[in-house]
Amino acid sequence: FNQTDFFLRNLQSITKIFTKTATSVSQNIIHVGTYVGDGFVSEAISNGVRLTNIQDKRIKLKHGMTGGFIVIRPKNEIIAKLSSEIAFDRCATGKEKSIHKYSIKKGMIGSFSSSTLGVNAIKDFLKGAAFVFQKAPINNDLKNKEFFCSQFSTWCLQLAESKIVMELVNQDLPLNGKIIIPEFNELPSNKIGQAVDQWAFNIAKKHKKLFQKYISIKLDAKNTTPQRLYGFILEHEELFEHAMVVIPPQE
Repeated sequence: FNQTDFFLRNLQSITKIFTKTATSVSQNIIHVGTYVGDGFVSEAISNGVRLTNIQDKRIKLKHGMTGGFIVIRPKNEIIAKLSSEIAFDRCATGKEKSIHKYSIKKGMIGSFSSSTLGVNAIKDFLKGAAFVFQKAPINNDLKNKEFFCSQFSTWCLQLAESKIVMELVNQDLPLNGKIIIPEFNELPSNKIGQAVDQWAFNIAKKHKKLFQKYISIKLDAKNTTPQRLYGFILEHEELFEHAMVVIPPQE
């Protein structure tokens, strides 16, 4: 680890104590990443959102270490596949500059906040859906979005299920009340971010209960710490499966 990584790791170890919904088991989880295939993990670390080879010395387990890795997979194959694709697409590789910076501030705030699926969380869910469906071009607001590790992984999971959720919500709405994502690309580029934000907020406020009913990853990504995410996974065996546990080599 470099000095920043060392600071972040210790910060996570301290703030996990204050995570409101962490279970005794999930307390020990201090980092989250998304496996994207071919031996690479997408993760938000000190130098931004990027790909890390699982053989990289930064994360390679060595004899004497007290912690290891828990590998978890969504049971829904669409969410599992698409969340990995989204995570890969937002990553920098090698020495390439990341388009998403790491946010220490967000990580700290998340540790002291709840992670309920309220209007603002649903708004962010809908903003992501607008971009995933390619109805809105990737504007500077999204390019420069800052993440901490568990926020990024939760964001990718929720975006992966957004198309499923939108279809389910629309099934419950009358024909003249269906949710339609506007063609934001017809707007000037400097107006897109504000327009997407306002559209998402209006829909979230109007249909909050329907989205709460159908979104399976019922977390506010902005306030989801590693401990809170793993606690949610432990409480929802119907959504996730433990694929394996990787421990440091023995003597």
